[in-house]
Amino acid sequence: MLKKLSIAFSLLACSCGGPVVKEKVSVAKVPVVAKCTADRPERPQRLSAAFSDAEWQSLAPRAKASQVAAQGLRWQNYGEQMDAATAGCP
Repeated sequence: MLKKLSIAFSLLACSCGGPVVKEKVSVAKVPVVAKCTADRPERPQRLSAAFSDAEWQSLAPRAKASQVAAQGLRWQNYGEQMDAATAGCP
């Protein structure tokens, strides 16, 4: 009888342990909004701010054309710099 009780208690003790739970570490990638770190380029100065009306009228047509062409290149360069500065921004 003592043998039967000891076997019953040992079986009862083994069954009370419950299932073995192992911890599992998992990595979840979550997108995070980051602010832009690059500085924005400075905007080109307008021709109307660079020249007064009297100065603009006194320029020869070739000089005016040269100023307008240079201004176009400055705006193109500004656009490329802006694209590069904001390429990593969301």
